[in-house]
Parts: sequence; structure tokens; C-alpha cells
Amino acid sequence: MQDNQQLVSRIIYLASLASARSKVDPMLDKLRQVTSGWRDGAPMPPEDHAELIRLEAKLKRYLVTSDPLREFTLAELEQRVQSNEQPWRGSRLNSFLVSVLLTAAAGILLLFVPGLTFGVREVLAISAVFAVLHICIVWMYLSALRNFNQQLRRAFIYICCGIVCFGIYYWLYMLINTFDFLRLPLFKFAGPVELIPLGFLLIYLGLRRYAQLLGVHSRALQLSRNLGALAVVALVIPWLPHHVMLAPGDDVYFRIAMTLTFSIAVEALFAAFIARQLVHSLTAGFASSMRLMYWYLLPFVFLTTLGTPLAYWFPTTTGRAYSLVLVVSGLLPETLLLYIGYTFKRGTGR
Repeated sequence: MQDNQQLVSRIIYLASLASARSKVDPMLDKLRQVTSGWRDGAPMPPEDHAELIRLEAKLKRYLVTSDPLREFTLAELEQRVQSNEQPWRGSRLNSFLVSVLLTAAAGILLLFVPGLTFGVREVLAISAVFAVLHICIVWMYLSALRNFNQQLRRAFIYICCGIVCFGIYYWLYMLINTFDFLRLPLFKFAGPVELIPLGFLLIYLGLRRYAQLLGVHSRALQLSRNLGALAVVALVIPWLPHHVMLAPGDDVYFRIAMTLTFSIAVEALFAAFIARQLVHSLTAGFASSMRLMYWYLLPFVFLTTLGTPLAYWFPTTTGRAYSLVLVVSGLLPETLLLYIGYTFKRGTGR
């Protein structure tokens, strides 16, 4: 009886390691058929037991030879299965909570550095928080890629490079603010804002590669459509009228900043479309993190789409206030990005 239950558990575990829902679900029809008429503790007919043995072998063969994202040897897979069957006797550190604590500790320690004014310590603390947070995000993703193939690793390198762009942006903004470079027209409007759309473009390219590996078909995967939408933004946004009071010579920099900000919505929208379709193409262990990625991306579409016209038509908007809003509002979504990496690691690395 126990052997039958262990066999069913092994099959469920093997299925959870697979990535493509459309490939694995049909294989599990036999498991559903067998278990629908079998109660735990009751004897299993020998022919059903034999069917499940064949299904287990089929899933192992699929994971070793055919899964579009995984890269196992048979020995590695057997070791994963055996480890999963062993009872855990230690304690697991929650890598998400550890990352949050490290991030908070970096900021708190710098708030108490002696010999500096509070304003300087505050800037250093915020810079440290964003630097450590983004290092933790990148580590979370890259450390989860054991037993994945090189193609998926390349996709995640794109995503991690996008995350690094976000981290550099927040870090540079604080330096620019500290040394009063915001008075320069180049940095006056949201600092080095070009890093943000670049980051979203890289995330889009990573998700695009991810979807291509799974055979997802979508117009959002067409790079020409993405670049065409960016071209429309570049041609339209700079010519919109506005009533913001600007110093002489600042207008061109303001329009460039607004164009770059609006392009965030374009890249986030394309990436969100792909993330949404990936949710429907992935198995549960993979889909949970991708669903969170979708909800991470979607607010940027609406916030930048609505926020850019407000910046044009409300004269109270200033470069410094706009920059401050971006930095303060950046902590929550970037923490969500950390949790997305943790969810991916937890869902696929069991």
C-alpha cells in the first residue's frame, strides 16, 4: 500500500519539475484515471500499478530529453527524486526574508555613520538599500537556475540585466541628488531616466526568449512591433503641448524625459502580454512567479500612461518632485521583484 502511495507521490513530483503544461497534462490523464477509482490504503490492481510505473519512466525520459527549459541527467533526476522522498530534519532559511533583512540592515547601519550630516547619511542609506536590494534580486534569480538549460539561462541574463539597470538608476539618482546635479538640464527631470525603459526593454527581451522556448505564439513576441511602438512614441510625445514652467533651454530635456517615461508603458505592456501568456503555458511551479511578474509589469503601463500627460498639463510638476516620487515609489515594486525571484526559486527548485 505504501509503495503505491510513494509511486503516486513520485509521479506528482516529477510532473511538478516539468515546465510545459501542454506536454505534461496529457501524460497525467492516466494518473487521474487510476487514482479516481483508487483509495489510499486500498490495494491497487496490478495492471494499474504497471501503468503508473510506465508513466513514471515516461516522465523521467521527458525531463531528461524533451523538456524545453530543464536540463537533467538521469542521475541528477534520480537524486532529486530521492531527496524529495527523504524527510527534512533541519531548518530552511527563508531567502526572501534574509534578503529583506540584509537590505534593511545596510540602510540602518549607514544612518548611524559618525562624522556626516544627517542629509548625507540619509542619501547613503537609501543608496545602500537599493544597491543591496537589487544585488539580492539578481542573486535570487541566478541561484535558481540549477538544472535549467543554457537557453533559459540566457533569457534570465536579459531579465537580470534589466534589474541591474533599475538598481543603477536609483543609485545614480541618489548621487545626483547628493551632489546637486539635478540643477543640470540633463538630470533635472527624473535623473538618468533612460535606464528605466532600457531595463524594461531587457526584461521584455528575456520574457520573449522564455516564451519562444515554450513555443508560445503571440504578436507581442514580434520585435518589429515593439520597436514600431517605440518609434510612434518618439515621434508623437515630443510634440505635445504642455504648460510646465521651465527655465530657458530646459524644454528639450523635459520632452526627452517625458518621451522616455512614456516608453516605459510600451515596454511594460509588451512584457506584460508575454507574461500573461506564459502563465497559461507553464506548469504550476513556474506559473506562480510569472503571474506575479504580470502584476509587477501591469501597473507601470497605467502609471506611466496616466502620469506622463499629467506631467505635461499640470504646471505644478517639477523635476525634483518627479524624481522624488520615482525613488520613493520604487521600493515597493522592487521588493515585489525580489519576491518574484523567491517564488520562482521556491516553485522550481524543490
